[in-house]
Amino acid sequence: MSLEINNNNDQDDNNNQSNGRIEINRIEKEFNYDPNNNNNEPKIQDDHHNLNHKTIHSDSLYYPDPIRSWLNEDANLAVRVRNVCLTYGSGQKTTCVLNNLSISVPVGSIYGLLGPSGCGKTSLLGVISGLFRPESGLVRVYGSPPGTQGSGVPDSGLGYMPQDTSLHTDLTIYENLWYFGRLFFLPPAVLNKRIDFLVTLLEMPEPNRLVSTLSGGQQRRVSLACAIIHKPRLAILDEPTCGVDPVLCHKIWQLLNKFSKEDKMTIIITTHYIEECRKASMVGFMRAGEVLEEDTPSNLTARYQTPKLEEIFYKICFSQKRRNTILSRRMSTQSPTLAPDDKQRDYVSPYKSYRSTYPIHSFFSSIYTLTWRYMLQSLRSPVYLLLLFIFPVSSLVIMDICVGRSPFDVPVGWVVADTPDYLGSHVKEENFSEAFFTHQVPYYPDVLYNAIDHHVLDIIKYPNLDDALADVRNGKLTSVLHMKQHFSTAFHERADMFSGKDVDNATISRGTIWLYADFVDKFMVTTVSASVEFALLKVFNVTAPAYNLTYHQRALPVQLGEIDEGGLANIYEINLSSFLVPGLIIASTFACSFAISSLALIAEVEDKIFVRNFSAGLTSSQIIFSQLISRFIFFSINGVVFLAVSVYLLGIPCRSTPIIPILIIWVQVIAGCSAGVFFGAAFPKFESALYVSLFTFGLVTAFSGLFWPPEAIPYYMKTFSFLSPFTESVVALRKVMAQFGISFSKVVLPGMITSICWITFFDVGAIYILKRRKFST
Repeated sequence: MSLEINNNNDQDDNNNQSNGRIEINRIEKEFNYDPNNNNNEPKIQDDHHNLNHKTIHSDSLYYPDPIRSWLNEDANLAVRVRNVCLTYGSGQKTTCVLNNLSISVPVGSIYGLLGPSGCGKTSLLGVISGLFRPESGLVRVYGSPPGTQGSGVPDSGLGYMPQDTSLHTDLTIYENLWYFGRLFFLPPAVLNKRIDFLVTLLEMPEPNRLVSTLSGGQQRRVSLACAIIHKPRLAILDEPTCGVDPVLCHKIWQLLNKFSKEDKMTIIITTHYIEECRKASMVGFMRAGEVLEEDTPSNLTARYQTPKLEEIFYKICFSQKRRNTILSRRMSTQSPTLAPDDKQRDYVSPYKSYRSTYPIHSFFSSIYTLTWRYMLQSLRSPVYLLLLFIFPVSSLVIMDICVGRSPFDVPVGWVVADTPDYLGSHVKEENFSEAFFTHQVPYYPDVLYNAIDHHVLDIIKYPNLDDALADVRNGKLTSVLHMKQHFSTAFHERADMFSGKDVDNATISRGTIWLYADFVDKFMVTTVSASVEFALLKVFNVTAPAYNLTYHQRALPVQLGEIDEGGLANIYEINLSSFLVPGLIIASTFACSFAISSLALIAEVEDKIFVRNFSAGLTSSQIIFSQLISRFIFFSINGVVFLAVSVYLLGIPCRSTPIIPILIIWVQVIAGCSAGVFFGAAFPKFESALYVSLFTFGLVTAFSGLFWPPEAIPYYMKTFSFLSPFTESVVALRKVMAQFGISFSKVVLPGMITSICWITFFDVGAIYILKRRKFST
């Protein structure tokens, strides 16, 4: 295919484009029209900015019929829009974007839509594309309403180029074109030829360059190529020549003219460059949500007796008040339904798309293309890979190192008022066997001091209690152990259960180890108390000969037994880390999959990629399923890595077959991804999604027994706890890792059923929310 380029008027085109952009904005500023004021004529704000033409008298202006067409009565319309109204917001914040708008676009024509920023051009294109649903009016595309099978929009019958480039910036030029070509089901051989042709024609950089490295003009060329790569019968191009040099702009118009004449492609194009639309078959002037007039450029120049389209637009804007008055009278007396002969002007051509012919294959083919795109995005994102593997695993290791272990080097004050008397009443440790017969008692402060685990408690001796308590108040000590005078004798009398003597309160007080502590850190106080109690058991074992007691007489009345059958956990294998790590695996897996899925969906919404995907015929369910599949592939590997690190690096026992723990983790991966797409669809802004997700995740974490047994939750909160997404899964994973031979139906299945119910709720909710959006299908 060869295109002849005439560069003689390139400089004029460039000047016309620049002047046209300035002029259309100036017209909008100069023309101050109040539609609610029917008593005053339109006003010119600044006479010094008037165009170089004679004074315009409103009485001599031409007022076109709002639904009058320049077409013959037997002309075939590819797009027919009648009396369409579209609003945004609700209540007092309602904004009217399209106000009783009507246009006619014939088959195989190029329709240039002109208007200032904010006049509703993009909204009109969205209505024609089936992305927006108007409140009232009639829209027909090739005789069928948008969104129906016969219209071909949104589907492969439409080529849509949004105002934003809406490209995958983390893909190359070739990959973007391949992605959209495969969404339109082009065969690979045909697709490669069209990619080569468009890359050459539009003078794109090397196809293997990432889109993120391109300039704005280069990205718009790629966006244009993605819209027309499949040669649709209707192309909607929102400012395709913005930022393009005049030579390339001329090439683009030549290409569009070739498509319209040879392939009967209908093209609707918007632009700020007014004079550029001279190359269009028809021009429509739009302002404040209305198409003021539409006609061929030659008819317009003849009617208004001026060769410049910007002057014509100025005159049309100047006459808008009287036209609106005539329209209001006409609409008040006419029925809103259209005349039968107007309907006959539609070019009825039901579109036979690949999706309608092969619905099942096309459904999964689109999912495959989307999944390929999401996986490629993940592999090229260093932050994603860090969040996927390094951050969760490192967090798990750090949590195991820092959480769940016994405190050590706890500063404890040591105050003893009892003085040793080895020559009299006290006996040394090597003579404990004779103490029972000599009626001597051990010096218990020294025996207790030696029995204490000094790795846990850092004993600091003080001469008196006041100094020690002062350091507790200053934060230097966590607690103080105080033994009064004659402690050893009184403690011996309390401990001698076979003496038969009554012990008075004074003796009990002297024989008590007093613990003074700052209970702000209750866990530290509990650690000190438990260490002292454990040391006292050692004291009794050491001093037993002084009482002539056997082991069974001095042992505690509670002993730990073992269950030979059932595969229950052994006390010597299970510690606090074994309790915490399974919960951390579930929480980390859920949180990572949740964060990645929600952020990816929000990023697509903000980058307007959703608009382009929906215009290509994709559905909400395809997008959701593709997200789940691509995220699951990565996070399933992440879950196996979690389990391997826990067992082989952290030493957490796993006594069952690895298949069951992996299955539990994988279900949580799907639950996290489903929750992520649900929150990403419900809250399309990063800030709102972040606040709500943090609140929700914190709430669910508190309910789910990750750091504390769920049995400690009050009765009125237990229902919420066991209905959370991963409470039952955490309990099941703990038991599966600590035991063997468990019952799958009693332990694992309840948690999986709960998670599957949440997955279904999140997925259905996300699909419903996306379908309710104005840009969805």
